[in-house]
Amino acid sequence: MGLISDVVLLPITGPVRGFIALLERIQAELEAEMLNEGKVQASLMQLDVRHQAGQVSDAEYEAEQSNLMEKLNEIRAYKEELMEQQTEALAEAEAETGSS
Repeated sequence: MGLISDVVLLPITGPVRGFIALLERIQAELEAEMLNEGKVQASLMQLDVRHQAGQVSDAEYEAEQSNLMEKLNEIRAYKEELMEQQTEALAEAEAETGSS
């Protein structure tokens, strides 16, 4: 019965599944972009070059540098939190496997 209903409902569920897959892909891309330390580090280097060239005042430099460093620290803290969650999940899975 499941196969028949899947085939009959394919015109409805197919586009929905495709849309969900697209949304998941967009979410993954956004997370990858948000967690890109290299982009923030490149922005810090560009800011430093512009400051040394006199294109950015000391006050602007300090404010922008502070914002970028805060963003970099947030990225690192989030990545650390993800690693801790993965470690805990792995430990729980091993504990369940070991007790079975």
